[in-house]
Amino acid sequence: PRRNGELAFPVWRAGGNSRLEPSTADSLTTSIRFSPLGNLGLRIGATYWRIHVDRTIGIPQASHLLAAESSFTDRVLRREPSDTDIAAGLPGSLELIDITRLNHGSVRTSGIDFNSSMDFETHVGRFKPDVMATWVHDYTTTDLVAGPGIRRVGVADLLGTIVRWRAVASLNWSYQGFGAFGAVRYIPSYDDVDLLRQSGL
Repeated sequence: PRRNGELAFPVWRAGGNSRLEPSTADSLTTSIRFSPLGNLGLRIGATYWRIHVDRTIGIPQASHLLAAESSFTDRVLRREPSDTDIAAGLPGSLELIDITRLNHGSVRTSGIDFNSSMDFETHVGRFKPDVMATWVHDYTTTDLVAGPGIRRVGVADLLGTIVRWRAVASLNWSYQGFGAFGAVRYIPSYDDVDLLRQSGL
């Protein structure tokens, strides 16, 4: 981008990185379960979860490094600018891009898992309906270009789309050695991905 979108063929350096620091994480999970007295076989539950991960390890995208080049001068190497470059106010042409792994991000996420199920007998067989759902309250990552605080809930991403709600309802039936199973999955709509401005890391 700094050379007006010029086509370039730099050397790409990839692989491991002996200077990586370990990622650190902490999580909290708490659950509640309810099962009423009687023979209905009804079970209802909810689980709250919260996960924080720091110094995530990943392979940076070259476009992100170029967009934040001033912060990654050791990963984007250029040749000395020619007289023509200097006259045009352009930096030297690309020589090398280093996409070896690095600690470059964090993840903050929380939400609630819900589940309910029943198990009951009838004169036409045994039925086991089940409903599971997940509500994501927050999923925030750090971006090399825009910095911290990129909210990814409800926005498509090449590295994984985080929807606000997700649910699965299923029904299992069995009778005298025969059985059948069916399930329906629900995923709500979300904003499409912008290939020119990927935010998730």
